Amino acid sequence: MTVAQAIEGYTLGAAFCRPPRKTEGSVEIGKLADLIILSQNIFDIKPNRIGATKVVTTIVVGGWSIKQIQSNREEQ
Repeated sequence: MTVAQAIEGYTLGAAFCRPPRKTEGSVEIGKLADLIILSQNIFDIKPNRIGATKVVTTIVVGGWSIKQIQSNREEQ
């Protein structure tokens, strides 16, 4: 399985498994968005290094998770 296939399984695949399928699963106009910003590009590193990747920021349905941002600053 490729990194792209794994990401698709966790996003589009997961959204397809439960309603409402038309408003979740991908980043498009009119869809709900829960996003994360990672510390490194997981498509540009060796798959065995993905586990070292940290979540830098979390956006839940369009709102920033300030707790996540502060938590990551404390770790640095």
